[in-house]
Amino acid sequence: MLRKIVLSLVMVLTTSSALYAECSQTETFELKQCLQGEYQKADKELNAVYGQTMAKLDAEGKEALKKAQRAWIQFRDADAAFCADRFRGGTYAGAASLECLRDLTNQRVKDLKAESNMGAQ
Repeated sequence: MLRKIVLSLVMVLTTSSALYAECSQTETFELKQCLQGEYQKADKELNAVYGQTMAKLDAEGKEALKKAQRAWIQFRDADAAFCADRFRGGTYAGAASLECLRDLTNQRVKDLKAESNMGAQ
């Protein structure tokens, strides 16, 4: 059982170099704190970009974006739960969830920026 957990952890750490580029803590508690901060930063940026995008849209576009954002939030939360489930019962589950939240949120920021720029052309 321990070997399985260690192998899973090694797999995640080697496939997730971005995690250690930003959060290099080795203790789970500190790692989770770092990831929480990065997720909060990404979420703050998402809220700003969402607001900027909404400001450029007409009423129909705003309604479409609201609907898309609600669906994305449900996906984000479900995917983060899935990420954590790989470490069910382990101390890394919370960090895996936060890493997923951070990465998905950063990607959503990029997607909204690209969408907003397409509409401006």
